[in-house]
Amino acid sequence: MSLNENENPVHDPNTGMGKNLASEQLSTDNTDLPPVVEQQESKKENVVQFNGLSDEDYDKMDLESLCKTLEEFIKKHDVVTIKNEVEKIKTTFYQKYEIASEEAKNIFIQEGGEEKDFLYNNSTKKKFGALYFSYRDQKNQYYENLQSDLDKNLAARINLTEKLKSLVDSKDSLPKRIEVFNQIKEEWHEIGNIPRDNKNIIWNNFFHHADQFYKQIHIDREFRELDYKRNLEQKRNIIERAKVLALQTDNVSKAVRELHLLHKIWKEEIGPVSKEYRDPIWEEFIAISSKIHANKQAYLDAKNQILEDNLVKKNELIARIVALQEKNANSHKEWQAILKEKEEIHQAFIKVGAVPHEVKNDIWNTFRAAEKKLNQQKNQYYKASKQEYLENIRKKKTLIELAEAHKKDTDFETATPLFKQIQEDWKTIGYVPKKEGDILWKNFKEACNAYFDRLKEEKKEHLKIQKEAYNQKKTLLDVAKQRTYEKSSQVVALIGEWKKIGRVPYKNISIEDEFTVFLDELFSRIKLDRKQAEMLKFENKISQENPENKEQFLKKEINFIKRKISEIKSDILQLENNLSFFKHAKSDNPMIKDVHKKIDRRKEDVCNWKEKLQKAKKELHLFESSKNASEVENSTPAAKKD
Repeated sequence: MSLNENENPVHDPNTGMGKNLASEQLSTDNTDLPPVVEQQESKKENVVQFNGLSDEDYDKMDLESLCKTLEEFIKKHDVVTIKNEVEKIKTTFYQKYEIASEEAKNIFIQEGGEEKDFLYNNSTKKKFGALYFSYRDQKNQYYENLQSDLDKNLAARINLTEKLKSLVDSKDSLPKRIEVFNQIKEEWHEIGNIPRDNKNIIWNNFFHHADQFYKQIHIDREFRELDYKRNLEQKRNIIERAKVLALQTDNVSKAVRELHLLHKIWKEEIGPVSKEYRDPIWEEFIAISSKIHANKQAYLDAKNQILEDNLVKKNELIARIVALQEKNANSHKEWQAILKEKEEIHQAFIKVGAVPHEVKNDIWNTFRAAEKKLNQQKNQYYKASKQEYLENIRKKKTLIELAEAHKKDTDFETATPLFKQIQEDWKTIGYVPKKEGDILWKNFKEACNAYFDRLKEEKKEHLKIQKEAYNQKKTLLDVAKQRTYEKSSQVVALIGEWKKIGRVPYKNISIEDEFTVFLDELFSRIKLDRKQAEMLKFENKISQENPENKEQFLKKEINFIKRKISEIKSDILQLENNLSFFKHAKSDNPMIKDVHKKIDRRKEDVCNWKEKLQKAKKELHLFESSKNASEVENSTPAAKKD
């Protein structure tokens, strides 16, 4: 602040008079404001701007929270004190509203809507607009009232100046004039603010006439010296308070605001001091003021560095958005990944914090423009893909109709693979808009769940039967081990009885291995023909296979048997080839006899495996025929009618 004390009363208000020549002495405590400062601070509380939240705090709020915050500020504070906060809230609200509207439009287009048909209704915006208009009306009314008060105060000060001017020429006694003079000063200080344009001339005129009054009564030296002394004490107290402010580095903005108030009081409220103190005390005050301003500058420098760093970070995030534009995504999956990254960048941009004020709007507009361009690219992709979505919807509806048609099937062996295939086919169908997709998925899931819930209940019932079958087989095996078997017909009857019981739970399948081991013992004991024994075990093995896996099992068995036959034939060829090396040997040669036995045994094995192959093929044919007949029976109602 560049203020200079000057002895000329017309040009410098510092030559004005003190507030009250009979006022109490000022406190010398450094931690307290002088009474005149406290009084002025109290008057100023209602016009000092309310310090609300930071830009970062507002950025973290949603639309509803911003609206609620504005409502609370209007209710709890004078409208004139919250101007800066209201403007920050307003700017943030409409930025977020624009984002919400853009996102809603993107979803609308993504779900198949046309951009020209989009209409965004938001009740929070209507409420916010009503609150803001209410605040604006109250603020306008305040300033209308304020201007009226300022004009009244101006008229009152002009009137007091004229009274002071007439007092100089008054013929009343000196005591009477001093009494009137003090009364004029009291009234002067009780009058509030006046229009800014009139301040200097009004104050200068008043203090000029006050100085003329002093000159007229210069004979009363004690009166003047007493006033100088009290003014000096008040100014020293202001200096002491300024020294305290110079030590405050945690809230320099508040210190500077109070310093401005101290300068105002020094300049406008406290009268002159004697000439020998005038320059030294002013220079001391200016030196302390410079230190406070230096603190503020250091604070601003540090803050500006943070703002510059934030600007760099935000530019980097904008560059990432631009990089997303260049990816040229060609599938729904790729676009979903891009949109996910875009949202992460958006949240990071908001969390970065404030940037220099002069580029705040520019950086925000640049970021929104980058996001908007990316959204336009996305909208163009989804608009161009609309025909593909319609085809995907048709495919999914077809699968739903198929699931609905078979959800009550009772042939679970046929229906279960069908439903598994339907689910696999569903996964291969491409993207459809979310709104339509959610409905389709709900219908599809309900149809599938209806079938699998029935299947689950059916399996519970089958499990009970299988548990009972296990108990029966366990009992049968225990009894069989106590019997004596001498004929093959007895073993065949045992196998038939075992097959008749049915399948056992998977966790108890080991009983089948126990039965097979027992059969091997029986076959060995009764010297059953090897071929017959092998066929009996093979038939038992087929009969115990799970119907759900039987087709796959039989195909595997057929392939295995074919490989086995091929391997045995290769062995036979190798053995016959070996005999060619002994064509001159005698037929009764032990080695030759052994080779012939191996060949005969291998040929017998081929016959046995071929019989198994025929049995497996026959079983597979029967299973497939039964399956096809079941599919025809469970076809669509229209097919049934035909």
